[in-house]
Amino acid sequence: MNYIELTIPVADTYQSELLIAELADLPFESFEEEEHLLKAYIPAEKLPDSKAATDALLTTHGITGARYIEIETQNWNAVWESQFDPVEVEGRLIIRAPFHKSLYETPGQDFSSEVGRFCADRRCEGEDSTSSTDSTEHRGGVKDARLPREIIIMPKMSFGTGHHATTWLMSAEMTDHDFTGKRVLDMGSGTGVLAILAAKLGATSVDAIDIDEWAYRNSIENIELNGVAEVVHPMLGDAATIRGRHYDTVLANINRNILLADMPAYISTLSEHGELIVSGILEADIETIERRAVELGLWPASQRLREGWAALSFRHKKS
Repeated sequence: MNYIELTIPVADTYQSELLIAELADLPFESFEEEEHLLKAYIPAEKLPDSKAATDALLTTHGITGARYIEIETQNWNAVWESQFDPVEVEGRLIIRAPFHKSLYETPGQDFSSEVGRFCADRRCEGEDSTSSTDSTEHRGGVKDARLPREIIIMPKMSFGTGHHATTWLMSAEMTDHDFTGKRVLDMGSGTGVLAILAAKLGATSVDAIDIDEWAYRNSIENIELNGVAEVVHPMLGDAATIRGRHYDTVLANINRNILLADMPAYISTLSEHGELIVSGILEADIETIERRAVELGLWPASQRLREGWAALSFRHKKS
């Protein structure tokens, strides 16, 4: 499969993030941010049906000089792997590729110091062990037997390597929740990283659903790499796939419009004391998402912010 790289000149990070949120509503699968430049990737076969809408979006933002460049899959994967760096999440978790050295931790070892050594000769994406996130107390170095030490993700053309703020936020938020014995749904699962994390946090069953076949196939590979194939069940489909199913926790790192449209379907699957954890939304969207959740019988429980993006968790009002 060949991909099209759309290079977009941007004024600042805020404009870049707005474009990512809007292009994600189209069939763009991955994004790369550079200084004053955003690169968005879409399967070549999907561009003809989306080009008019994409060009109109760029015009709305007053953007000129954007370029479409076709990239062969083999070349793209080689470049992507060469640029993929380990991701650290609050001193609790490393998301790495198979070609990175494993972070080996012996019992009683200080994980935060291990992260420092692991990242010493690399540009690890994420906060270091002495910093804090925008809206939560930092817990770097805290021991918790439930927490995994690393997740292995083979970087390909699917969203969810931990580099984007929303995946980082979801990962950080999940480590504050108890997944022991839970039935979990990861909606819009991408690489499967969040589903894998749920399994390693103690979930007994995780459905990982994505509408994109490329992401679905990549998630199968990653699930096997992490040894959680007995727990995580990848599926190809949309919100209709979950009809009649029941979950204790629903994860949805998608985008504002899909969240608003499909939230009733997610909530209909939740158990009496279930939780909904969402991201893929900008800070400016928080009020809209919270209002919709409350209308559907949920109550805001927590919030995390990073680089203009947000992750929110909700519970049933009666919980």
